[in-house]
Amino acid sequence: MEVIAGFVCGYAMALLSTAAFTYLLVKAESPPLVRQLLHEETPMGLAAVPLSMGTALVWNMVGLVIGSAYRVLDADEMADFLWSPSGPFLAGMFVVAVLPLPFLLLMWPRHWWVYVGMSLAFVGCFGWAMPLLAER
Repeated sequence: MEVIAGFVCGYAMALLSTAAFTYLLVKAESPPLVRQLLHEETPMGLAAVPLSMGTALVWNMVGLVIGSAYRVLDADEMADFLWSPSGPFLAGMFVVAVLPLPFLLLMWPRHWWVYVGMSLAFVGCFGWAMPLLAER
């Protein structure tokens, strides 16, 4: 059940990532790299379609790996913390979620709320919801 829970949480993260990336492409200023890859006439909303498929693939694979790690580490046998069945696993997911934040905040500080929100969603999905789903 852990692997399936990881897959479900990975899909939830894919949906959230698609929304965040689409916002950054459409509402925010277009990064120069994106403008070089796409023609000038290409609407940024159209770039969201392959982005959606890519995030679904990547996040589902990440979810499967994290779910497998949860199973292999026997994380369900660890101590509870903050309503999560596995406190150390929750702490590990928090560390993984916080690692890219300094780089993102230094490089693109204008959209800090998107990065912090995605990090909180990662912790919520994989550190809290996935262990609860895996118990069922």
